[in-house]
Amino acid sequence: MKHIQALSFDTAKFVVLLLVCISLSPGCLPSPAGPSRAPRKKMFTLDETDGLWEGNSLTSPGSRLPNAMVAPSLPFAMSDTLLQGRAGMEPYVLLRMPSADVDFLLLGAKNYEAWFPGWLKSWSQTGRQGLVIDLSSGKATGRTTFQLSAPGLDSPVPLVLLWDDASGQRAGFYTQLLQSLTTIECKNL
Repeated sequence: MKHIQALSFDTAKFVVLLLVCISLSPGCLPSPAGPSRAPRKKMFTLDETDGLWEGNSLTSPGSRLPNAMVAPSLPFAMSDTLLQGRAGMEPYVLLRMPSADVDFLLLGAKNYEAWFPGWLKSWSQTGRQGLVIDLSSGKATGRTTFQLSAPGLDSPVPLVLLWDDASGQRAGFYTQLLQSLTTIECKNL
C-alpha cells in the first residue's frame, strides 16, 4: 500500500511539472504578428516567368522565354509521312537521323531485345503501317525494306531504311544489327 502511494505521488509530481512546462512554453515565443518577430521568408517560385528550367520546352529544343538558356537541337527528328504501299498511300513514322551522334545508342539495342516482340505486337495500335529510318543528310540515294516479325504477330511490320553516299556505312551497320537480333525475325525484301 505504501508503494502504491509513493508511485501515485511521483506520478502526480510528473503531471504537475509537465503541465507547468506546457503552460509556460508558449509564453516565451513572440506572437506571429508581433513586432519583435522577423518577417517570414518567402519561398521562391520556379515557373516559366523566372527563366529557369521550367522555362524550357520539353517538346522542342528551344525555350519559351526570350532570355532563357537554349538547349542544343536534337540529333534526330520524328514525324509522320506517307509512303506508297499496296493499298495506296500508307502512313508511316519517319525517324530522321542525319547525324551519327546517336549511333552509339544502337549498341544498347541488344539490352532491350527481349521487349521487341511485345513492341511489334503493339505497333498496330499506333495507326501506322511501319517505320522509316532516314540516315541521309539530304536526298536519299539508297533504300532497303525489311519485314519485322515475331512469334504471335498477325502481320509483319515494314521497316524502310534510307541513306545517301555519306551514310552508306551507317546503313550497313544498322542492317547488320537488325539481322543479329534473335527475338524477332528481320527479313530483307
